[in-house]
Amino acid sequence: MKIFSILLVVSLLLLAQPVVAEGRSYHRATVQGLGALFTVDEYPPDFLPPLTYDFYLTNQWVSEITLKYLKDNRKEVIVVLYQEAHPWPETHRIDALLGSSKAKYIDIVTVFEETYDSYLNELNDTYDYIKANYPGAVVYQWPHTNFFDFTRLNELHADGFVIDPRWHWSNEFGPNFSQGPGDFESKYLYPVLATGKPVINFIFVGAMADLAGYPEWWQYSIGQYWSSQKHKVPVGIVQPFMPGYETLTLERLKIILNYRKLQ
Repeated sequence: MKIFSILLVVSLLLLAQPVVAEGRSYHRATVQGLGALFTVDEYPPDFLPPLTYDFYLTNQWVSEITLKYLKDNRKEVIVVLYQEAHPWPETHRIDALLGSSKAKYIDIVTVFEETYDSYLNELNDTYDYIKANYPGAVVYQWPHTNFFDFTRLNELHADGFVIDPRWHWSNEFGPNFSQGPGDFESKYLYPVLATGKPVINFIFVGAMADLAGYPEWWQYSIGQYWSSQKHKVPVGIVQPFMPGYETLTLERLKIILNYRKLQ
C-alpha cells in the first residue's frame, strides 16, 4: 500500500511538469479544443449561441441566462472584464460581475482586452485586486499584439493569456499562403509560451476579417491554427455567429482544418 502511494505521488508530480521541446516551455491550457468569441454588442444579452464549440469568450454584459446555458452544456466560459476610466482597477465594475450570481458560471476572466504595456502597472493592480477579493478567480491578461512588448510578459501579473495577432503569418506552417517569412511564433507565440502559463489564440476567420477590411486575415489564420495545434494552444474563432457570415466562416474553417491534408 505504501509503495502504491509513493508511485501515485510520483506519477502526479510527473504529470504536473511542463512538456519541453525545442528549448521552449510547452503546456496544456485550462481550456481545450476549439472556441468561439461573441459579444453582446453584436447579439442580445441573452443570446444562446450554437453549442458547436468547446469554450466561449464573451463580455461582462452577457446575461446570466446565457452563462448558465453554456455551463449546463459543459462549456468553458471566459468573460472579458471591462475597465475604462483610468486609473484601474475600476472596482465597481469588477464587483458588479464577480460579486454577482453570474460568477458561479465563469471559469476565467480577462482584464479588459488588447491592452497596452503603458498601462502595465494598472493591469497588475487590477489583477491583484481581483485575486485579493475573489481568491478563487482565474485571471488572464490580454496584451495587444501591436502595443504591448511581449518581451515584458513576465512583468505582467497573470494566470494565463489571450492573444490575437491577426496581422502575422506563421513561419512554421503555411508556405502555400504566406507572402514571406512569418513572425507569429517568434514575436508572439514563443514569448507567451516561455512564461509557462496557459494561452489561448483567437483567429479571425469570417465576419471580423471582412468587415474590418482585411479579408486576408483568415489566410493568416491557417498557419496560426496549425502552429497553435502543434504547441497545444487552444484556438478560438472571433464572431463565428455573425448574421450573414455564418456560411462563409464555416467554409473557411473547413479549409483551415483540412489544410494539412491538402499539402
